[in-house]
Amino acid sequence: MVRENPLLGGTPRLRVTHCKEKSSPPRSLLEEGDTILTFEGDKRKCSMKIVLKVHNPQFYWKIMTRADLGLADAYIDGDISFTDENEGLLNLFLILIASRESKSSILKLNKRRGWWTPLIFTAAIGSASYFLKHFSRQNTLTQARRNISRHYELSNELFALFLDETMTYSTAVFKEDEDLKVAQLRKMSTLIGKARINERHEVLDIGCGWGSFAIEVVNRTGCKYTGITLSNEQLKLAEKKVKDAGLQVLI
Repeated sequence: MVRENPLLGGTPRLRVTHCKEKSSPPRSLLEEGDTILTFEGDKRKCSMKIVLKVHNPQFYWKIMTRADLGLADAYIDGDISFTDENEGLLNLFLILIASRESKSSILKLNKRRGWWTPLIFTAAIGSASYFLKHFSRQNTLTQARRNISRHYELSNELFALFLDETMTYSTAVFKEDEDLKVAQLRKMSTLIGKARINERHEVLDIGCGWGSFAIEVVNRTGCKYTGITLSNEQLKLAEKKVKDAGLQVLI
């Protein structure tokens, strides 16, 4: 039995806790005030158990209106924490992966029952919220440049903290136990090979990043390359790298 506390999220709290399906893996929700909600589910696919501690009732609003993004924001904002500080977050991801199939089955069942079921209703609220936000900031040319600026003009130094020296932002192609740079160069090589680029081609790269692919493809094939970016920070670094490589004629 759930004891309702008006200070702990009200309706969103009930909605979130009610949406924990019976077939989901076991997990516990520990709220400030010594209220513990335990959810036991099917252990055939995942025997893990996580204990989530709620510090701020905003957690429930974020989950109800923004679903998985709300969960991420709640964790970043300190609204929730895991009793297992080392493995809690990792175990949550493993549980979510293991429960994908069961959640898919539940979603189909809820669709047959109607839109008002807790899972569909909560998802609908989140979707409507994001639709309204998106509609209110239509992506004009001016707005597009503003969006890019907010993301990529944070400084090249910031991106360098988590990217390798090629400053490549898209997903790498890894083999086991190897450096990020090696994996990124493999990705570039794979793209060049699959596109069958040669010296007779002219490559147009929309969203060219910091210029590493430009240098790699021109060095390997001798083609001509044109890159487009809305980021001034990216452009400055890309132009410097191209100049240092002596490839201004082809890029």
